[in-house]
Amino acid sequence: MILKIGIRSLLSKEAKKMLDSAKEYCEKQEIQFTSEVLQGNSASEFAEKQNVDLIVIGSRGHSDIKGAILGSVANSLVNKSKVSVLVVK
Repeated sequence: MILKIGIRSLLSKEAKKMLDSAKEYCEKQEIQFTSEVLQGNSASEFAEKQNVDLIVIGSRGHSDIKGAILGSVANSLVNKSKVSVLVVK
């Protein structure tokens, strides 16, 4: 029997594990930490509604040409967000 798990569900679970680790670290350092795993183009809107100080997003590191052709979620967020964005490579 093959267990069928959707890729979005799997990625969401992995993201939550990483964020839990980051939250634990921040708590030890007495740093306020809040996280939310979002899908789609809602990060900027969510951040504005929640009065977020900073959005942190990963970048896959595509070359300039490939990024221009395919588009970039991080690039789009940086250019459209009213909230500060930190892109981590």
